[in-house]
Amino acid sequence: MSLNFRITRPHDGSTAPNPFVLVTVTETGDGALRFDLKVDGDKGLTADLRGLFFHIADERLAASLSAKGDWVTGFEAGAGKVSNLKGGVNTEGVKEGPFDVGLAFGGAGIGKDDVREASFVLSSSTTKLTLELIEKMSFSARLTSVGEEGGKRDGSLKLVAEAVPETLPEDDGKDEEQPDPKDDDVKDDESGDDDVKDDDGKDDESDDDAKDDDGKDDESGDGDVKDDDGKDDESGDDDVK
Repeated sequence: MSLNFRITRPHDGSTAPNPFVLVTVTETGDGALRFDLKVDGDKGLTADLRGLFFHIADERLAASLSAKGDWVTGFEAGAGKVSNLKGGVNTEGVKEGPFDVGLAFGGAGIGKDDVREASFVLSSSTTKLTLELIEKMSFSARLTSVGEEGGKRDGSLKLVAEAVPETLPEDDGKDEEQPDPKDDDVKDDESGDDDVKDDDGKDDESDDDAKDDDGKDDESGDGDVKDDDGKDDESGDDDVK
């Protein structure tokens, strides 16, 4: 069983086109939840996925949670306590926060990595997890290096959404066969070769290299509070369980 939704709304209410995050959460056979995340966007916009924050339905489980994934570089869980994993991965100014769970992906600056897709498995040491844990809960995604593919990527976003089931764009598929209207006019029955199917494959994958940051975690000036101001030092951003 899976839950699909998108994290799309800028936390400040802006309406300019922006990339967003596609999320699929799947119940695994061993009582865990697998999260698959993908950055997508209109008009060639993209971003570096730096963090994901969310609430859970039963906050008592927060202390029992852990996460594992190839791109996971930070993890923290605590009932209503998670807002800053350092390195620019924070939800300062997001009214839905602080959150119960937070994860950091990759490192600061796209010169080192440029995370467009990430997956991780969330599990509990005390119980089996189901989709009820996160369904209809508030989520926030932290995106940096926002901009056009191959162009200047100096933007930054904090997106919010609720985990309400929806059909993601990839699942909207238009795979219905389109009959040729001329087939009805064919008079030569002996031709017998009227059924020609069309394949419509799409294969558009860009992987442009972007310029590296100069070491600063957040150059977009979106009002983020820097990590070295002492706030939220209790977040164990490097200890991935």
